[in-house]
Amino acid sequence: MMHYLKKIILGSNAKSLGLPILGNERGILTLDFIFAMLMMFCFSAIIFAFTITFSAVEIAQYATYASARAFFAARKTSDEQEKAGKDKFTALVLNPKAQLGTFFRNGWFTLTPVQIKDFSDEYSNDANNDSDTFVGARTTLVAKLLKMKFPLLGTTTDEDLSARINSYLSREPTEEECQTFTEQRMQAIQQLQPGAYDNGLVLPGSYIVMMDDGC
Repeated sequence: MMHYLKKIILGSNAKSLGLPILGNERGILTLDFIFAMLMMFCFSAIIFAFTITFSAVEIAQYATYASARAFFAARKTSDEQEKAGKDKFTALVLNPKAQLGTFFRNGWFTLTPVQIKDFSDEYSNDANNDSDTFVGARTTLVAKLLKMKFPLLGTTTDEDLSARINSYLSREPTEEECQTFTEQRMQAIQQLQPGAYDNGLVLPGSYIVMMDDGC
């Protein structure tokens, strides 16, 4: 490009174009330097944006994992489990005083409210495979920082880039679910025929429910 410009300015057509003939080539690399500096600035900005974005992804992943852990623990009802997971997510990244939430309050990144439920219907899984567990927390990270516009080079994207952040840890049964299970088990035992146990028919008063950390 520079060689072509030099031929126009310094060549035989300079007079016909009404351009002055340069006596020397000092400063001819100025345009190359300016273009190189522009390219270096653009690529540095892109690398910086990716670095900050990866940090935001790690923070969002940690927040969903902590939320899924809070949801996992057994409580009296499933609503209390869900509330515990959402409260943990809010305390980590959505609370105005949360230090980790700084990434999501400056306009560069945003997080959608966390979803806590069973996502198994979105996946093709095998009921006999224990690893096919999709119960936990999910949020969507929107990286507005990656939407950039550079002079001469154009834009990186026309839309905001986003990604779903998931953490699946399953869920322990609640106290209500355990109570329902033991009552159903008691009814099933009472329906057994005499002789199923050594002591014969199981009477209602002989069945004692002992609640612990599981069913």
